[in-house]
Amino acid sequence: MIKQRLNNSKDLLFKNKNIKMFLFFVFLSFLFWLLINLSKEYISSAQFNLTYSNLSKSKVLQNTPLNKLKLEIKAHGFKFLTYQFKRKDININLAYLQHLKNDTYFYLPNSHIRDFQLQFSNDIEVLAVAADTLFFKLTSNAEKKVKITPDLDITFKSGYNLASPIIISSDSVLIQGPKTILDSINEVKTAPIQFNDLAENFEDDVALKISKNPKLNYSLKSVKINITVDKFTETRIVKTFDIINLPKSHTITTIPKEVTVKYQVSLSNFNKVNASMFVIRCDYATSLKDSLNYLIPRLITKPAFVNAVTLTPNRIEYLIKE
Repeated sequence: MIKQRLNNSKDLLFKNKNIKMFLFFVFLSFLFWLLINLSKEYISSAQFNLTYSNLSKSKVLQNTPLNKLKLEIKAHGFKFLTYQFKRKDININLAYLQHLKNDTYFYLPNSHIRDFQLQFSNDIEVLAVAADTLFFKLTSNAEKKVKITPDLDITFKSGYNLASPIIISSDSVLIQGPKTILDSINEVKTAPIQFNDLAENFEDDVALKISKNPKLNYSLKSVKINITVDKFTETRIVKTFDIINLPKSHTITTIPKEVTVKYQVSLSNFNKVNASMFVIRCDYATSLKDSLNYLIPRLITKPAFVNAVTLTPNRIEYLIKE
């Protein structure tokens, strides 16, 4: 009984070895057959990715062009197999576009077979392009200068403020693109600049918020912004005021004859300020028109580096003789 089982096991093992040997020769035959066939030349179509170049700077594409194109090529089977796994990029030179009408242009791929051939190795022959005509919609590439607006959210530490106006390296950016898109752009903001309790100077390159539309081209991607901060103090001066539009036949006496000008100024500019830098004016005609029995002093001119200016009193009593 045991002997019979041993004989059966040997027979089964022998059969398994024969099956494995058979499968090995089948695989080896298939491999030789595949290599022989892949080494032969074939004429067939293959699909490739499209890229574009040399579009006139005065034009911009309105529509999204084709991104794939089929070519009829003559090549060994190995090449066709390669293109199945890794698709090659081929380029179309848009300098050869021809105008059809209005904003429509066309390109004849089969008239530029040589251009395609130069993008392949010598063992591949480009015979034809499946698409006989490619159409493109182009529009004129306009230019527009647009103001740059800093996106600021700044609070200053108590007693501190801007010592001078914020300086931007460029107040505008030149944008190129379709006129229909440019007409809707009136400003370009910077990336947000946020400070709480700012008490020191800031100078850095700040990115512009640029549209991701590939049809638009910006002359600048960022600007340098300079914010000068200084400690401020509050002070005051006494200043006479002018009266305008008073008839020549009238004599006026005001009470008081001067106003107190209160303002804030940085410590670095404190000694630069003098009373002649302020011009205070009352308009008699305005008071007369509004039936007021007093004059209203208004600040006409002040130094650029002072702020928070207030006038006291804010109304001037007067007596008039005709």
